Amino acid sequence: MLDVAEHPSEGPIRMIGVPMQFSATPASIRRHVPLPGADTEEVLTELAAEKALLQTEELAGALA
Repeated sequence: MLDVAEHPSEGPIRMIGVPMQFSATPASIRRHVPLPGADTEEVLTELAAEKALLQTEELAGALA
């Protein structure tokens, strides 16, 4: 039930595998888990935050 996936910066990571297996639609791990904060800008942009505000807050140290 445990799978090992290779993370580009953290090396091999053990994680819970896919609990169900279907013959017509096999499941697999498609990508690694992002590091904390890696998707912050993308998430805030999707929430319609203005790019200029993001840059201002980033310069002020509000975003990692």
